[in-house]
Amino acid sequence: MDRSTAVSCILRCTRCIKSQSAMEYLMTYGWSILIVAVVLGALAYLGVFNPLYFAPKAQPGSCQALRPNGAGTSYDINLLGVCNNEIPQYVASYGGSGSLEGARIPNPGLNYTVSLWFNIDAPSGTDCCTDPLFDVYNAIVNNGVGANQNFDYSAIFATGQGLSFAEYWPIDWQFVNTGPLSLNKWYNAIISVENYNSVTIYVDGSVDGSCIPPGCSISYSKALLDEYFTSPAVSIGSNPPGADEVASTGTKIANVQIYNESFDSNTADALYQEGIGGVPVDPHSLVGWWQLDGNLNDSSGNGANLKVYEQGATFTDSWISGYT
Repeated sequence: MDRSTAVSCILRCTRCIKSQSAMEYLMTYGWSILIVAVVLGALAYLGVFNPLYFAPKAQPGSCQALRPNGAGTSYDINLLGVCNNEIPQYVASYGGSGSLEGARIPNPGLNYTVSLWFNIDAPSGTDCCTDPLFDVYNAIVNNGVGANQNFDYSAIFATGQGLSFAEYWPIDWQFVNTGPLSLNKWYNAIISVENYNSVTIYVDGSVDGSCIPPGCSISYSKALLDEYFTSPAVSIGSNPPGADEVASTGTKIANVQIYNESFDSNTADALYQEGIGGVPVDPHSLVGWWQLDGNLNDSSGNGANLKVYEQGATFTDSWISGYT
């Protein structure tokens, strides 16, 4: 065998040895690498690598409104506690049945605004309004269970339309909804009603849906409106308690606020900019405030604490995914 042939054989053998070593390495450590990759992927899905995961979090009940002159009053009202807009420790997470029912609230009147944060994991179906989020209803009708007189706001998933947010009742405003939204993402939705004559929906601080006369065709009489708000109460996660529409499994809701005044675009944007742990922008017009940060308390000082209807909701601290 000449020298060149010998060198060629040696090189081929060297490559074979290296290939065999690499294969043995992969066989030995491949499963470990795969397990590490799966763990890293799971942590990323849970938001562990989100810098907010390590940010300071507001403890339940750390901020609330103080009404020295009693519930329903606004004179000398102040925010009390640690009210620096820290993200919450917990949010309400729904399991596909039950809701959180509120005590009766002061009549918000014909001008009112609702603000809330929500995240839809996956809709329970493809029909309209499968994920009701918030409802103002008449607490007297049927003892407040399954009442028809109500104003409900839902994340809807209609066939061919994708996910959106809507003011769904009364029927004059049916399908007053926003543009398409994404699943597994946190949104701030603000619904502002003016003189019961127009409704504007803000999503993340921007106008995303509206219904202004004559398009709304508002025709309710004052007497009927008074009946709607004879004894107003709220439901979070269904519309209303006892109805067949409840928030689907994985739906999350946080920081629900209701005011007895309508908000313009500047105020709506200011409320959104405060974030998911934001405090009320105008405590004097605050009717109810449910932070859902580990408890069912009404932080507005009006005493409208929530109670569980059927299975209700649980509180989770694994909520940061989808929020920036």
